[in-house]
Amino acid sequence: MKKIQISKREFIIAALALLIGIIISAIPGRNNNYKDKTEEHAHLNEASIWTCSMHPQIRLEKEGDCPICGMDLIAISENTQKTSPNALSISEEAKALLNLQTYKMSYRLPISEIELTGKIETNSSKNYHLSANYSGRIEELYANYAGKTIKKGEKIALIYSPELIEAQQELFEAAKLKTSHSAFYQSVVSKLMLWGLSASQIENMQKSGKLNPRFELLSPTSGTIENLAINAGNYINKGQMLMSIADLSTVWLHLDAYENDLPYLQINQEVDFSIKAFSGTQFSGKVSFIEPFVNSKNRTSIVRIEVKNAQFQLKPGMVVSARLQHQNKSELQLMLPKSALLFAGNRYVVYVKDTKAEGLAFLYREIIPGAENSQFVWVKEGLKEGEEVLINSVFKVDAAAQLAGLPSLMNPPLRHSDLQSDASKFMLSHLSQITSIYLELQNALSKDSLLLANALSNKIRNVMLKLNTLNLQTEERMYYEIVLSDIDKKLSNPAPKQNIMELREDFYEISELIIKLNYRYKQNEIPLYLAYCPMANNSAGAYWLSRDKIIANPYFGKSMLRCGEVRDSLPIY
Repeated sequence: MKKIQISKREFIIAALALLIGIIISAIPGRNNNYKDKTEEHAHLNEASIWTCSMHPQIRLEKEGDCPICGMDLIAISENTQKTSPNALSISEEAKALLNLQTYKMSYRLPISEIELTGKIETNSSKNYHLSANYSGRIEELYANYAGKTIKKGEKIALIYSPELIEAQQELFEAAKLKTSHSAFYQSVVSKLMLWGLSASQIENMQKSGKLNPRFELLSPTSGTIENLAINAGNYINKGQMLMSIADLSTVWLHLDAYENDLPYLQINQEVDFSIKAFSGTQFSGKVSFIEPFVNSKNRTSIVRIEVKNAQFQLKPGMVVSARLQHQNKSELQLMLPKSALLFAGNRYVVYVKDTKAEGLAFLYREIIPGAENSQFVWVKEGLKEGEEVLINSVFKVDAAAQLAGLPSLMNPPLRHSDLQSDASKFMLSHLSQITSIYLELQNALSKDSLLLANALSNKIRNVMLKLNTLNLQTEERMYYEIVLSDIDKKLSNPAPKQNIMELREDFYEISELIIKLNYRYKQNEIPLYLAYCPMANNSAGAYWLSRDKIIANPYFGKSMLRCGEVRDSLPIY
């Protein structure tokens, strides 16, 4: 018969849980570095309860194998000091080892401290893109590299342009008619000025009265050349971009804000930031723009800070770390440190100090969190003012709770609503029905009745077949998949078995599932007993459930009817 296979992930979880359990359990301290094996064995024998690291709901009074997965059971000490049956007590040794700390819940004005990263950018609203107003050739280029600082009116290039030569001739003719046709003269001058020539350049042309084949291109603004698109000797066309000039007297800081940070950001909000290049220097600015869209790839929006840069310390491309605070003065809220929170799926778990316990103990608690910042979450439901919550070593305490068979993140308690919905009642009633047939099957196999055992196996199959033909609602279908679908798979072959040993193999497979489900959902209407035979399953051992405390072995029947022992009992729930 095949044994249950443990996945690598389950094995790692089990090993971790075992390690944490050893830390948390109340092991007496030793002054020496080594333990006497006899003392260690005696200490383990003091434990009154044995459990499985993978299935902590198993609580047996004797050592052995887990009835669900077959792993060796682990000895744990019963806690007699706790007042709540679900509280996990922590020994003095474990408390000192883990340095456990708690946080007292209280109502406060929520201050959101947000840490953002970004970089310095040029102020694009003050950038100047210089384009050619006429065609020609670059004879000489004075502003010949990116990063060069230039001033307004400074020479940028020397250009040869036939269009400007023609414009000079037109200016000379218009100057002769300046008195009689002043409007014509003004239009020629205006055209040259629109082409970027200064008033002094135009005046010098008129004074010389000679055609000049080369013209000086002057900078229309002050700033730093950010992008240079030309070289000396290049031909240029009208409208061609020559260079872009950035004004770095003010710069933009672009910060990346994630979705959950956006509610705490607003225009004109003060922001402090720092740069590694200027360690110890704090810069500041105000939010001038918040991007109205969220980037679909990285789920961020750009937050713009406009910063004065009179000393030109801040350079585009520098990486920045920023921090800002937002205080919601509208209402007080319960604040919980994020380190206290464990979560899996839609469940958020904390461990609350049990104030009624004689020693240090913690209770599992599920909460509903609200908004969050870098350090805290706001608690909507699940905690009260004054309660103390564990804020460090939470995962280790949770693992210890799982090992002790208490509610934990990986072994949550069944919620009342889980067992009260129509869908769950519908499915659990069928689980009860299948368990009842299973108990009859156990009795038939113990009596070596092949005919009756075949009939009962077929009866279970018919219950599953009926469920498959029903038009199950979404929630009912979910409960079917969680609770009963594995049983359906084990009984997929409808052909009657010719050998009772084949039926016993099926019974072994079904027993594992029935035991697991009855421990999980605790729906039995009569007392049940968990029995174990070490000789079954090719001497690997096997469990089964029975109505009677007297052993009636279904794996061997009459040949070894009394082989086995009762390991546990499931009372009526």
